[in-house]
This record gives sequence, C-alpha cells and structure tokens, in this order.
Amino acid sequence: VQVMECLNVSVPSTIERNNLSLELNYVSTVNSGWNFTKEEVSFPWTNSTQYGIFNLDADSVSYKLVTTDYVSIAVLCGYGSSSVIPIFKLFTRTREVSQEIYELINTQAEQYGYESLISWEKQSLEECGGSSGQAPLAALMVFITFCCGFSVLFRAGF
Repeated sequence: VQVMECLNVSVPSTIERNNLSLELNYVSTVNSGWNFTKEEVSFPWTNSTQYGIFNLDADSVSYKLVTTDYVSIAVLCGYGSSSVIPIFKLFTRTREVSQEIYELINTQAEQYGYESLISWEKQSLEECGGSSGQAPLAALMVFITFCCGFSVLFRAGF
C-alpha cells in the first residue's frame, strides 16, 4: 500500500493546451521507505475543472470544492464507488496550517457534519525534510565530495 506524506501540490498560474497540470511532490513510504517523489497529474480544462470538480478515472473518485477563501485555503471532498467514506483534502499556500485556519476548518466541519471524518497530518519542514530527509543527503554529498577531493590530492602527491 502506497502512503503519501508531506504532500505539496503546485498549481500553475495559467492553463496550457487546455490542460490543468498539477505538480505533486511528496514522500513515498512504500515498504517502510522514505523516498522523495515527484509526479504530475493533468486534468482537461473543462466546465467541471473550472468549478473545482476533478474526475480521476483510475480510482473512480470525483473531487468537489467544499469551501475556499480564494486567498489561502481550499477544501475538497472526494467520493466514489470504491469507498463509502468521503476523502477530504485541504490545500493551502503554506506548508503548516495556522491555528486560525485549523479552527476555521474544524468549525465548518462541525457545521456541515463531517468533523469525525477529518484526520490532521503534520506537514512541518522539520518532519518532512528533517532527520530522515534532505539534511542527511546533504551531509552525505559533502562527505563524498571531501573523499573525492582527498583522493585526487593523494594521487597528485600533495
């Protein structure tokens, strides 16, 4: 089972060739791994997509826009034949959700009766790019560069 963590979705400012292409960057935890992954998902720019309805053919899931403030957040609800439980997605312009946004979403969820379906996941840089992310990779690259440089100097007789 593929699990995505630290999902970052980039939405272009313009539509190209009548397609909306979303860039997905996330950490895949398949087989207990921690692999940075980049994908692109495209949707035809139709009347549905323009109004926040995204139809995914592979999983038979449709997403509808539940709410947005047109500035910083959008909440999508996914539903389909493969699951009786709706899938809620919160899209923000920042990685971490402020307490104000957190309370706004929870208030709306209570108001519309889907508060029990919400599960909050952390998206902080410390958790998504911390000890098991970019820092060890950078340290490894510095070490390899140092060893290669030392090897060249050693062979040259310095």
